[in-house]
Amino acid sequence: MDGWRADYRQEILALAAANGGWRVPPPDPAMWTGLSAEQQRWLRSQLTAQSLKTFQDTMPADLALSDRPHYYLWAKDRPTRPYQAVVERLRDQEYWAVIATTGGHELPLTNPQAVLRVIDAAIRHERLPSEI
Repeated sequence: MDGWRADYRQEILALAAANGGWRVPPPDPAMWTGLSAEQQRWLRSQLTAQSLKTFQDTMPADLALSDRPHYYLWAKDRPTRPYQAVVERLRDQEYWAVIATTGGHELPLTNPQAVLRVIDAAIRHERLPSEI
């Protein structure tokens, strides 16, 4: 939440307060670009409330976690806030590979090939180019 606009942060906190104080209702999938109407309908049927804590937790100070490669796949064709801050933080970390692709927020639906390529690289402990 640290990278969010103040008005959006307050909106999420108000939604959580109205829903037991700890959970945030799912957003409308229409807000995410690149999804067909059919994908939006399917997502609406699958989404559930999310714990407020998942928005409030911060990244750990030690990002190494292990000596195996880590991957951060992000969609460069969506609004960069707050994701650009994560990209900048991870880009120069020894064990992290930051990979840009296209497809908006829901990459498993809009660009499953990129997601599978990263999963395959993780299984094989391989590095990927900075863009796929």
